[in-house]
Amino acid sequence: PHPHPHPHPHPHPYPHPHPQLNDTLSMVTAASNGEAHRAAYLQDECDTLMQERTELQNSLAREQSSTATLTAEVCKLKERLEASEAACRQLERSENHAKQRDAAALQLKESLEADLG
Repeated sequence: PHPHPHPHPHPHPYPHPHPQLNDTLSMVTAASNGEAHRAAYLQDECDTLMQERTELQNSLAREQSSTATLTAEVCKLKERLEASEAACRQLERSENHAKQRDAAALQLKESLEADLG
C-alpha cells in the first residue's frame, strides 16, 4: 500500500474529500432549486395573467354585444320618434285644414244669415 503523502493525524471533518467542491455543489443545488421555485412562481403568475386576459376578453365581447344591442335599440327608437313627429305634423296640417273649413263654414253661415237677414 502507498503511504499517504500527507498523513492526517485527526479524521477529516468533511465526509467529502473536497470541502470546497462540496460547498460549491451545495450552492449550485440551492441556486438551482431557487431558480426552479422562481420559474414555478413565474409560471403561476403567467397562468393567472392569461386567465385574467381571457376573462377581460370575454367581458369586452359581452360589452361590445351589449353596446351593439343598445345601438340597435336607439336606432329603433329614433325611427319611432321620427315616425311620431311625422304623424304630429300630419295631424297639425289636418287641424289647420279643419280650422280653415270651420272658418269658411262660419263665413258662409254668416253671409247666408245676412242674406236671409
